[in-house]
Amino acid sequence: MISKISGKRFPAEVKHLQVGNKQITTVADIADTLAGSFSKMSSNSHYSTKFLSHKGHAERQTLKFISNNMET
Repeated sequence: MISKISGKRFPAEVKHLQVGNKQITTVADIADTLAGSFSKMSSNSHYSTKFLSHKGHAERQTLKFISNNMET
């Protein structure tokens, strides 16, 4: 209980990932599997043509930032 109050928590350990009937156990394989899932979800194949048109237009817009803090 003291560790929770002081904010000192140990990171949770990931032991495996279950994908269908396959159990993935190494950290690298878990990371690769998650990255592949994220890649599929964010793929343009999941978007409607109307949204893709809007997305393309928005991505062509130039961004204009006004800053007075002397950063490049």
